[in-house]
Amino acid sequence: MSEKLSIRLGAKEFIAFGAPYMVAVGACYLIGYWGAFQINVFEYISFSDVVKLAIYPLMASLIFFLAGVVSSELLFSSHLPPGGGSKTGVSKLGFKHWRLVFAALILVIVLVVICAPEPGKWFLVATFLSLFSTPLSHVSEVIELLPNPRIRATVLFLSLLLPAMSFAYGRQEAYFVKTGSANYFVNVERSQLPLEFDEKSRVAYLGLLGDLYVLREGKTGNIVFLKQRSDTPLFLMPMQSDNATAFHAPKLW
Repeated sequence: MSEKLSIRLGAKEFIAFGAPYMVAVGACYLIGYWGAFQINVFEYISFSDVVKLAIYPLMASLIFFLAGVVSSELLFSSHLPPGGGSKTGVSKLGFKHWRLVFAALILVIVLVVICAPEPGKWFLVATFLSLFSTPLSHVSEVIELLPNPRIRATVLFLSLLLPAMSFAYGRQEAYFVKTGSANYFVNVERSQLPLEFDEKSRVAYLGLLGDLYVLREGKTGNIVFLKQRSDTPLFLMPMQSDNATAFHAPKLW
């Protein structure tokens, strides 16, 4: 075993790996959300904008999920120790034919992506991806880096689950927009914009990328980029309100 792999990960190492990892998690959210509208978000924002546009809003969505994971660890850790079922017949069979298990999981994920409906399929994909943490926890190099079985199992599980779950949340937000349940809609008349709309097909506000407002016409599905200007404010209305307010600064995604 190389000297590099024999190093134990401490607090400094976790921070060094954790910061770029969280940026990657935020990027997955942006890819899921903006990609649903065929927009390459990284053409309009810098790498540092990922924290502002994705990680902060995303944490509000993931905080309850993470709290549930921590609670389950505290409640069931003594009853379900890591590797507790490794000596069962099913477990031994799985280790013996691990290549088939991997192939079966990949096949299931592909079928879910192709056949399952939006946006729930992406949460199923995240769940199936997290199952790869079990075989990975028995890799010798991973054991060297994370010798504690419970920490190793939790870190691998979250490392695989969070990026996929982040992408799923982005897809879910995009799905709400496409089905007429966006958080904010544009008051087209007050904003004096030449856009197509009616009471059932309003213009949704997608977000602010750099200095560009991004809108979506519900009637046509067209994506509109509007230059941000101080003399022409954009008037937005919350989904459950008819009151429009002028909008100048980025508040969403």
